[in-house]
Amino acid sequence: LPAYVFHHAPLLNLVLKDNRISSIHPDWLPNNSNITWLDLSGNHLMKFPMAQLQSLSQLKVLHLSQNKLEELPLGCFDAHPALERLHADQNKIQSLDVKAFSRSGNLTHIFLQKNRLDSLPPTVFQGLKRLEYIDLSDNRLQFLSPGTLDINTSWVELTFNPWHCDAKIEYLWRKLTMESLQSEPKCAAPENLKDHVIATLTRKEMGLPE
Repeated sequence: LPAYVFHHAPLLNLVLKDNRISSIHPDWLPNNSNITWLDLSGNHLMKFPMAQLQSLSQLKVLHLSQNKLEELPLGCFDAHPALERLHADQNKIQSLDVKAFSRSGNLTHIFLQKNRLDSLPPTVFQGLKRLEYIDLSDNRLQFLSPGTLDINTSWVELTFNPWHCDAKIEYLWRKLTMESLQSEPKCAAPENLKDHVIATLTRKEMGLPE
């Protein structure tokens, strides 16, 4: 696409899905863009286009699904304080910066399923007071650090992760049994607990004192 291609169109929604876009030209969009919905899913983006999307201060919905992103870096959403829904599923995301969402207080839905996350910073979701739903299913999580899900929502999808059900699973077990999270993740290991629903485990099975 040529530079300035969208400068003369008063767009609110822009859909560029299922193309072969590997990078965003910073001059595609005007500095005073009013776009609230941007769909870049199904492309070849390898890095979050932070600088290129700086002008989208009104953005509420961002679709980045089915790209090749490997991380959500520090400050990636700082220019989008109105953002409500983030679709970043089906990428190759291995890590979230601890402050990736620090200025995203309006987020209500975060979709991160089918990535490569094997750990989460324990405070990454703190401060998201409007959050209603997080999908972390089908990643590589084996346990969650204490504090990770100390948030206001109870709708967190956690299935299809390789949960290792030893003493480190205690925090997640407590959240599932005491706060009734809307998910039923199962153990992947050790072998004697494979396919057991985590919420049904006993302290003894997890190797914890009674």
